[in-house]
Amino acid sequence: MCFSARRAVQSMVRRRGDVKNLNFRPLSGITFLAYVIITAGHRWGFRYSGPVQNVIFNESVYFEWISLIMSCHMDLFVDVFFTISGCVAVFFVLERMESHKVRFYEIIIVRYFRLTPVYAIVLFFYATLYYKMGDGPLWNFLVGQDLENCKQVWWTNLLYINNYVYAEKLCGFHTWFMPCEFQFGILIIPLCYLYHSKPKLGLKVAYGALVLAVILPFYTLWTEQLNGNLIFNAKFFLAPGADEFWNKFYMKTWTRAGPYIIGSILGYTLHHKSQRLTQSKTWVYGTCGILIMAVSWASGAYFYYPRTEYNRLICSLYGATIRSIWSAGLSLVLYALLNGSQTCIHSILSWRPFTPLAAIGFNVYLLNTIIPTASTAALRNNDHISHLKYLTLVFGDLGVDMTVGFLLYICAEKPFMQLGMNLTKILENKPKQDPANLSQLGYDNKVKVATEHL
Repeated sequence: MCFSARRAVQSMVRRRGDVKNLNFRPLSGITFLAYVIITAGHRWGFRYSGPVQNVIFNESVYFEWISLIMSCHMDLFVDVFFTISGCVAVFFVLERMESHKVRFYEIIIVRYFRLTPVYAIVLFFYATLYYKMGDGPLWNFLVGQDLENCKQVWWTNLLYINNYVYAEKLCGFHTWFMPCEFQFGILIIPLCYLYHSKPKLGLKVAYGALVLAVILPFYTLWTEQLNGNLIFNAKFFLAPGADEFWNKFYMKTWTRAGPYIIGSILGYTLHHKSQRLTQSKTWVYGTCGILIMAVSWASGAYFYYPRTEYNRLICSLYGATIRSIWSAGLSLVLYALLNGSQTCIHSILSWRPFTPLAAIGFNVYLLNTIIPTASTAALRNNDHISHLKYLTLVFGDLGVDMTVGFLLYICAEKPFMQLGMNLTKILENKPKQDPANLSQLGYDNKVKVATEHL
C-alpha cells in the first residue's frame, strides 16, 4: 500500500543518520536554516515591492552596510541545496554500487515520482485556486500573471525544461530551481559510474566540468555585458520575467552547475575517506569554510552600492565564480561536520526536531512565495513596515508553509515516492519492497536523503 500516514510520519522522524561511520544528521539543521533564510528573503522582496508609507526604511538597505550585507546575497542559500544534493546523491549511489548493481533508469523514475507530485499540485493551485484567494489593486498584476503563465506553460514545468522553454513565462518565479535540480540528478549518473569504475578519470571529469561551469558563465556575462549579481529590488519582484540577468543567466543550468559538481566531489571524498578528522583539524576546516562563506555572502554588497560603476571584467569574474567559491566553503564545513570530531556546532545542527523539519524542506520551498505575493497584491493602502512587523510576517509564512508542507508530504510526496519504488520493482520483475526496508535500496537511499535535505 502506497498511502499510509503512519508510515509517512515514521519516515520523517526515523531517518538514517549514521552511515559508514559518518553522521549525516547535521545536514538536517543546515537545510532547515537555509529554507528559513530563503523564506525570509522572499518575504522581504515581495513586501518591499508593495505600497509602504516609510519608503526610506526599505531604501536604507542600499545605504546601511550591515543591512546591505545581510540581505544582498540570500540567493546563495539556494546553492546550499545544490551542494548537499550533489553530495548525498554521489555518496549513496557509490555506497550501493559497492555491493549491488545499480540500474540508473530506476534512479530517474524514483526521482521523477519524488519531485513531481507536490510540484504538480502547486502548479495546479497557481493555475486555478490561487487567483480566487483574494483581490486588490495589484492582484491582476502579480497573481493574475502567474495564473495566465501556468495555464499556458504548465507542461514545461512538469517536463523540467521551464528554465529554457518559455523561460520568460514564469509559473511561480522560484520554480526555476526544479528543472536545475532534476537535470543535475540525471547528469550526475554517468559521473557516478566513472567515480565507481574509474575513480581517477571520474575526478578528472568532475574537475573539468567544474572549470567549464566557470568558463560558460563568464562567457555569458562577458558577451551579454550583464551585472555580476542579481539585484533584488522592487522592479525585479514586480516583474522577474522581464529582468535580463534573470532570463539570460540566473536560472540556466550551466550557471548553477558549480555547486552541484563541488557537492559531488565532496560525496566522492566522503565515500573514500580514510580516517576521521582530529578535533583541531575539525575546527580548522570548519572555521575556514565559514570564513569563505561569510566573505562570499558579504561581497554581494559591492554591486548594490549606488556609487559602484559597472566593470565588465569584475562582473564577469564575480558572477562566474562566486557560487562555486561559496559552495567550496560550504563543502569544508560539511566535511568537518560529517567526518570530524564532535563539536558544539555539530550537536546543535543534529538537534532531533530538525530531522522532520528538514524532511518537508522541499515542500516549504515550493510554497514559500504564495502568501507573500498574495498579501502584497491585496494591499489597498500604504503600510508602515518595521523590523518587528517583518519578523512577524516571516514567522507567519513559515508556520503556514510548514503545516501545508507536512500535509503534502503525507498525502502526496511519500505515497508517490513509494509508487515509484513499486514501479521499478515491476519493471525489474521482482516483488514489491516492504516500505520498512526501503533503506536497503541504493537508489532509494539517494532519493531518501535528498528528500531530507532539498
